[in-house]
Amino acid sequence: MVNIYAVLDSLKGKKIAIDDVVTTYSSKKASHKSAWAFLLANQLRYLGLDVEVLTKSEDIHQYDVWLVALPMEFQGSYNLFGGATDEPAERIKRFLDFNGQIYCLNREMPDVGAFAQSRMKSCSPLWASLDVETLTKKSKETQTIELKLDSKTFVLGDSHSVSVYHPGANISRNDGKTLFGVLKEGMASYIPEGTEHLITYFGNIDVRHHLCRQEKPVEAVKSLVANYFEHLKSLGIQKNTIVKLLPIEFEGRRIPKTGYHKGTPFIGTQRERTQLMEIFNEEVDKLSAIYNMNVIEWPIHWYSADPQYFADTYMEKPGSVHLSREFYQYDFETSEKNVVLKKTINTLF
Repeated sequence: MVNIYAVLDSLKGKKIAIDDVVTTYSSKKASHKSAWAFLLANQLRYLGLDVEVLTKSEDIHQYDVWLVALPMEFQGSYNLFGGATDEPAERIKRFLDFNGQIYCLNREMPDVGAFAQSRMKSCSPLWASLDVETLTKKSKETQTIELKLDSKTFVLGDSHSVSVYHPGANISRNDGKTLFGVLKEGMASYIPEGTEHLITYFGNIDVRHHLCRQEKPVEAVKSLVANYFEHLKSLGIQKNTIVKLLPIEFEGRRIPKTGYHKGTPFIGTQRERTQLMEIFNEEVDKLSAIYNMNVIEWPIHWYSADPQYFADTYMEKPGSVHLSREFYQYDFETSEKNVVLKKTINTLF
């Protein structure tokens, strides 16, 4: 693994593409899965690089450098929803044909040859013709770039943290991590040395899956937020910003099985979870004033909106529990504060 600053000079002045080898990214702002690639592009542009996130129709061979960004859900292997057909085979073939520099961002390059070989029993003729040995060799030769910026601002959270990313910051996105879990573990191990501004975004998962399982949910949420602020204070960081929770999602919204816990997409009624969300946010308001910490909040009208309208208008599509990129705190293309949200951030950076 090499740090971005070690190769920065060799990348300047070149046309750089962010793309995956097997799967594709969507240009639609309603795609949460693609948002991570656009965040990475924002970090690279902050360093003065000419970077684009490619979608299915764009040609990787028009670029000098290919930065492989693995899918958000990647856990060691790829999901091929249509099977080992000609379309993903054509994408994989680009990896063999590309003559420019190739790096993998933040993670070790997977063995694409071994993956292709694993699907040979049921595949298209084009897939069957892939040179798996050369794919494996090229995969192993692909270096990893650690995209760690020289920054004093750090964003720490679960999968929702992408929506509050601040341009020029570093970020640790921990999908599925609860506030309860990170407090038990401790945040210190996540936070880079020299951090002066910490932005934390946890708690949506606790409300969706865990707090209604407690004997006394109201007391549990108040205790959780109190522990949250005490823990942040104990870290001794100069500036802390806490993000409020989103409105409770529409119960009829399709949730992928990866978002289930103990076989269910949520626990508790819409009303019960809304009450806990409101208490969580009220406690954040109260304690932030006591502890002199900053708060990022979402538009007030979101909370009074019909849940289905909120989901259809502001959340990722076709389903799940995240915001559409259109409503993130910052626009990743311009690095400007999101004008759609108007004034929703109560802090100066």
